[in-house]
Amino acid sequence: TINPIIGDISFVATYGHKPDVNTNENVRIKTHLAYVENILRHTDVSTLTPQMQANRAHLLDLLHSYLTEGNFPHNYDYKNQNKPCFIDKDGNICAVGYLIEKSAGRQVVEKIHSEYQYAEIFEMTDASVDSWITSSGLTKLECAMI
Repeated sequence: TINPIIGDISFVATYGHKPDVNTNENVRIKTHLAYVENILRHTDVSTLTPQMQANRAHLLDLLHSYLTEGNFPHNYDYKNQNKPCFIDKDGNICAVGYLIEKSAGRQVVEKIHSEYQYAEIFEMTDASVDSWITSSGLTKLECAMI
């Protein structure tokens, strides 16, 4: 599946069937990110502070830009596995990495990449990741959905 949290529900909801081996990977990723963006934009965040709501809204706008640009990483090292790739050899960065880069800087992203290039968000036990999530207005589960 495209995502360990919600699987391929985005593709099924959009196209009425599961993706298959002939499905373009960029289409799968764009479909997934648009679906998650919609969910996150419609989540009740009234318990967040105004600043956290603003941080979240800004990151969701960045997520939209990312999916529109469509420069997604390819996992060259695990070709036949659906394993995430933080930054690929071409310099393409994953969605959460992009959000971190745009809000916390490239240095933070490079540090995360050096330790967790192929890790799921819940495998990342790094203080910089947790600190970024805490200030983002998103939850770790929501980041994992992205």
